[in-house]
Amino acid sequence: MVDLKKTALHYQNYLKLDKILHAQFPMSKELGDESHDEMLFIIIHQAYELWFKQIIHELKSVKDTITDEKIDEKEIENLLLSEIIFTINDKKELISKFDEIKESINQIGFEETARIYSLSDSKKKGGNLGWIYKNQLSKEIIDGLNEITIGGFTKPIITSGGFLILKLNDMKTENIEIDKDAQLKKMIEFERERQFTRFSTLYYKRIYNNAEINEK
Repeated sequence: MVDLKKTALHYQNYLKLDKILHAQFPMSKELGDESHDEMLFIIIHQAYELWFKQIIHELKSVKDTITDEKIDEKEIENLLLSEIIFTINDKKELISKFDEIKESINQIGFEETARIYSLSDSKKKGGNLGWIYKNQLSKEIIDGLNEITIGGFTKPIITSGGFLILKLNDMKTENIEIDKDAQLKKMIEFERERQFTRFSTLYYKRIYNNAEINEK
């Protein structure tokens, strides 16, 4: 294994940026009908393909979980959750942004606050995610939920696409026979939605930052 401490690891080399940034080859000009938007089309769809690759990577973890012996337990915790997903431009803004969201929750409730602040599509439903089996969630999310009781909400949980606040609306324990195929399908759908939310929030943040730069 390479000792990274003894190896000069540069951002450009690590991400293979030279290959990535030279992998766009518009063809409309050669075909006699040059399109300015062709480059945008190529880059967007290449980005989609990279996120699909990330989803496949995450699904392997999901499949490993579903085949774990613990998944055979008949008693499963089912959680009724709501979410708020937000981003910041600087880490120093996290405390003030969270305080702002907390104040809004105390004044108008979690549901209306989600409609105002959340970047997720779930904001249309007041952040409601419905019932989710606890074993579908990541360790970071479970750790955050373990710190609160019904009616409470978590501190911001770091995700690659921003920050996640979860409210625990209710919980129940179900005695069920596990249908591994159905459970795997649910976990895959949850993970797919989580990854697309990551992509959406990152894209939103990039557009927001570019808009600020253009204004200056």
